[in-house]
Amino acid sequence: FWLKFLSKLWCSFHVATLAPTSCSKCMMLPSFVMHLAVLPSRCPLDRSSAYNAVSSAGRVSGMVACLASARSAAHKTSLLGHFGLLFKVLALKLLPQRLTRRRPRSRSTVLEFRRDVGTVGLGVVQLSEDTLAGLRAIAAGMLSGGVGGSKTSHSFRSTGGLNGAFPSTMSWHWATDPQSLELFQPAAHQVMESLGADFELVAASFVVADGGCRSEEAKFHLDFGPPSIPQRVAATALAPLYPREFPKKSGNLEYKPWDDKGSVAVHLYRAGEAAVFDGKLSHRTQPFAKEAFEPRSSSGETSPLGGLRVLVSLSFARIPEGAPWRQGIASVLKGYNAPLPQSLSGASGGAPA
Repeated sequence: FWLKFLSKLWCSFHVATLAPTSCSKCMMLPSFVMHLAVLPSRCPLDRSSAYNAVSSAGRVSGMVACLASARSAAHKTSLLGHFGLLFKVLALKLLPQRLTRRRPRSRSTVLEFRRDVGTVGLGVVQLSEDTLAGLRAIAAGMLSGGVGGSKTSHSFRSTGGLNGAFPSTMSWHWATDPQSLELFQPAAHQVMESLGADFELVAASFVVADGGCRSEEAKFHLDFGPPSIPQRVAATALAPLYPREFPKKSGNLEYKPWDDKGSVAVHLYRAGEAAVFDGKLSHRTQPFAKEAFEPRSSSGETSPLGGLRVLVSLSFARIPEGAPWRQGIASVLKGYNAPLPQSLSGASGGAPA
C-alpha cells in the first residue's frame, strides 16, 4: 500500500513540477505536463484538431485536456508502471542528453512516428518495394530519354543546383503536370498514413547526383525557410532509389536534431525506408566522393542509373484556405523551379528566403 501510495505521489509531483516541455502529440505550446512521464499515447487530442488550435484559447484548452489526460493516466498506471516512469524520469534528468534523446527509426505505430517528428524533427516511414521499384523504373526511363518525350504523356522539368546549399553535380527532375505527379501518389499515400491526411503532396522529383559532393559544397539549410511558414505545416520525404544499398559514411542525410542543440545526427538511407522531416529541420547531404557510388566492376551493372546516386523527393504541406503560410509555400516551390499544384495556383510570391 505504502509503495503504491508513494509512487502515485511521486507521479503527481513530477507531472506538476518538471521543467516545461513541448507535448509532441498535441503540438501545444510548452506546458508543465511532461508527456514522456505520463504515457503520451493517452493524449485525447487528435492531430488535426491540435493543428487547428492556433489561437491562445485553443492552446489553453489543449493544455487543460493534456493535463486531464495525464491525471487519468496516472490513476490507471500499475505499481510497476509507476516505478518504470520514475526510473525513466531519473534517466532523463541524470544521464547525458545524447544518451537519452530520441533516435528516429521505423516505428510500429503512427503515434511513435509523430513523436519522432515532433521531438527530433525527423521520422522514418516504410515504403513498399513495389512502390519503390515502380519509381526506380520511371527514373531509369526518364534518364534514358523514355519519359518526357513524344512517346509518353509524362513530363519532367530538370533543374541544376537549386542554390548555394547544393553542388553542381546534383540535379532535380520535377513532375510538371498532374499526370506526372500522379506517379508519386502511391509513395505519398504511404507517407501520409503516418504524417497525416491533412497534408497533401505539393511537389515531387527525382534527385540525381552524377559526381561527388565535397563538404564545402553541402550546406545546412531548411527546405521551407520563409518565416511565414511555421513548424509542422510542411515536410519533405526522401527515399533512396539507387543504389539499393548506400555506403554507411557517404551520401546519407545529416541533420540537426531539435532535442539535441548543437549536435549533428546522420540518417542512414536504407532500402524500403523514407526519411520524413519537418520543413524547419536544418539538414544537408552527407559529403561523398564520386567513387562511393560507382558500380563495382564485378556487378555487371547495366542499369541507366549505374554510377548515379538517386533519391525520390516528396514535398508535403498543409494548405487550407486562408492559411497565412500559403504564399510562403508557393514562393518556396517557385524558388525551386517546381511547378505549383492546383491547390496553390492562386498564391504568388517571390523566391524563398
